Amino acid sequence: MDSRALVVYWMYFLNNIYVDCSTNLALRKPTRQSSTYSPTSFSYNSSLAVDGNTNTRFSARSCTNTHPGPNEWWQVDLRGYYTVLSVTLVNRGDRHGNNLRDFLIETYLEDSLEKEDSVPSVCVRYLGTVEQGATKSFECAPSTVGRFVKITHQGNGRPLSLCEVVVDGSEVSNVASMFHGSLGTMWTPATTVNGNFKTPMGCGTVCFNSATCLGFNHNRALQQCQLASPIGATTSVGAESWRAKKHLTKMDSSCW
Repeated sequence: MDSRALVVYWMYFLNNIYVDCSTNLALRKPTRQSSTYSPTSFSYNSSLAVDGNTNTRFSARSCTNTHPGPNEWWQVDLRGYYTVLSVTLVNRGDRHGNNLRDFLIETYLEDSLEKEDSVPSVCVRYLGTVEQGATKSFECAPSTVGRFVKITHQGNGRPLSLCEVVVDGSEVSNVASMFHGSLGTMWTPATTVNGNFKTPMGCGTVCFNSATCLGFNHNRALQQCQLASPIGATTSVGAESWRAKKHLTKMDSSCW
């Protein structure tokens, strides 16, 4: 092998550090972003944030970049339901690195881009600037559960650029299995939650992320959600429009 080629080979791997897929739930998963900066030579698309390459040089073409605009966002589909423990962001190391500031990291059980009434779990709301070229981890609030992780700039006029996103967490085999319930019953007393809830999953997400909720009532026809805390008694309502559910992991493992 030519000695010059050997030098180039080693320089490539020294400058491109790759993330182990066993520690990153987001690695090579489907992604989307609000817009894509695409000069004639290259497209800085959303998948570059989960390619495993943590190179912070924008010229290395391993960082995403949107157009400047209001509340630019990036999202990854984890292809499963997870309790998200932390989200780590790798910021670009050249000029414009100070654009990564004042943002919101959320998780969703359903794709918020497809379902406008999807209820988010807030991992963290960060008001500050990630240092240029830095890798910064954000621990999520307790009980942050979801399939989709979304990062949104808070403010106008700045592009969102991410050189890598690493998501750490543990799999939840079935979100619905966290609750057990029956049709035609309601918990009383219960407090109605504002918003439209087409599925029990959305109502259950609100309950799961509440520090005090132990169960909920959901009415699919009325798209209503009610939270019960503390658990009182169930009341038969005759029709099967209401469904009362108890949070097993916050109560016990028994069914009723």
